[in-house]
Amino acid sequence: MKTFKFLFSVALITAIFALISCGEGGLGSSSPGDVVKISAGNIADEDYDALVTLYVNKNGEELSKEEQDKIKAIMPEVKKEMDKKGGLKEVIILEETIAEDGTTATVKTQIVFGDGEKSNEDTSNLIKVNGEWRIIFKIG
Repeated sequence: MKTFKFLFSVALITAIFALISCGEGGLGSSSPGDVVKISAGNIADEDYDALVTLYVNKNGEELSKEEQDKIKAIMPEVKKEMDKKGGLKEVIILEETIAEDGTTATVKTQIVFGDGEKSNEDTSNLIKVNGEWRIIFKIG
């Protein structure tokens, strides 16, 4: 249950960011915040195959099929919960910090839903893999 709640939180925040993303350029030209937004857009569009490609493990390696399937399995519920709150009104990037070496980043965000409710602040950790930012997937 703890894993489900964590995945739900990650997915919900990620989904919201992508909803307001304009998606300009490829991932290679995107900022860490843009990638978080793109992932949220994938959830809104129910494009879960594209969503899982934005996640890697802490070593920057592609997720296993089992990990990808777990993410895909909870996404419909994440979208349903977001819709219950009136959908996405706004995603606020509170802070985007890229490490001095340029290989890792953190993005702090908050979501405003259509009903006016705000999410708690959330932090996404990203790593640059082959010149493209990816979200680090972790459980627990």
